[in-house]
Amino acid sequence: MKIIIRPKKLFEKIGLSRTTVWRLEKEAKFPKHIKLSSQAIGWDEAEIDAWLLNRALLTN
Repeated sequence: MKIIIRPKKLFEKIGLSRTTVWRLEKEAKFPKHIKLSSQAIGWDEAEIDAWLLNRALLTN
């Protein structure tokens, strides 16, 4: 079962701004959001965790 996190939790978890996330997503450097409804989006938490781990490994 996928756990979907909404924008507020995402930004708290990764520590990046909304603008930075949109830019990275557009450049295919960040997991793509999932459209939940006409006005709601979210991200797969497992994909975000993998992205964070990969980012940590690349910086060390």
